[in-house]
Amino acid sequence: MNSNKPCPLVSVCCITYNHENYIGDALKSFLMQITDFPIEIIVHDDASTDDTAKKIKKYEEDFPDKLIPIYQTENQWSKGIKPSPIYVWPKARGKYIALCEGDDYWTDPYKLQKQVDFLETHADYGLVHTDVEYVDPFSNPIPPPQGLHANIRERVFNGHIFDYYLNHQAFILTVSCMFKKCLLDMDGARQWFVYDQWLIMEIARKSKVYFIPEKTCAYRRNPDGLMMSNQAYIQTRAPYALLDQLVRFYDKKSQTLKYYLENPQVEKEIVKCYTKLLYGYCMGRLKNRQQLAAILKKNLRFMFKIPLCAIGILFKKVTLTKP
Repeated sequence: MNSNKPCPLVSVCCITYNHENYIGDALKSFLMQITDFPIEIIVHDDASTDDTAKKIKKYEEDFPDKLIPIYQTENQWSKGIKPSPIYVWPKARGKYIALCEGDDYWTDPYKLQKQVDFLETHADYGLVHTDVEYVDPFSNPIPPPQGLHANIRERVFNGHIFDYYLNHQAFILTVSCMFKKCLLDMDGARQWFVYDQWLIMEIARKSKVYFIPEKTCAYRRNPDGLMMSNQAYIQTRAPYALLDQLVRFYDKKSQTLKYYLENPQVEKEIVKCYTKLLYGYCMGRLKNRQQLAAILKKNLRFMFKIPLCAIGILFKKVTLTKP
């Protein structure tokens, strides 16, 4: 690597696997970005069995000063290794990280510039995301899936969203995100970043979140995509990721904002989330005792504080309904 290269302000991080039909769209959309700051593009190929790596190498040859490829010879995901927090994010030199998987792409050449302009002038915000266009495997526009992203402008709000995100269906997609790298707990990410919600909550727990109401990127509804093809695994991990975030919220060493400590609604949302998890545990859905123990031993105070709140709610005859 050329030591005279300026340090990038933004690291574009892309993970890909068997995306030979899509990776070109993603890389072109990164390279078309118009910015007044330097960027780097880190692309991790998880030992694709098609020609994804071959296509990345062609872009590497054409743009050696921009592209930083990571080629695996063995598939890491199948071994339980998470590529982003293990291989990609630690390599990122930028102050900010922008995410995009290999089958998605950006549509606005000023996406990065708009997000940096906001974050550079709003120090109390740690993540900025945008509206998203949904496309099919052939890049044709399609309606958003019901519930997940439908009517996003009616449901999204700016500022402190940690408590809201605990109990509402996720609506922030990583393809639209840029966040401050310094807010990431890499050790926690290595253990719990299996799906987007943990990452969003990790940032939102420490800072404010902002939404730009413009479509700057395309999320491909691809049945073979990394997220959609691993839904079963993600769903088994989701409750533990939520519980991990609750424990982190009550960790005395955390950087929890004063806002959360003074807002009674936050406590209500946390208890509501805990009761859902408690219901799941009682119904036998949370069966991995080792993961539960690993989370709860981090903070003994949490083990007493939240269960007591939940019991209090039950005594007030608030029905614990099926989540």
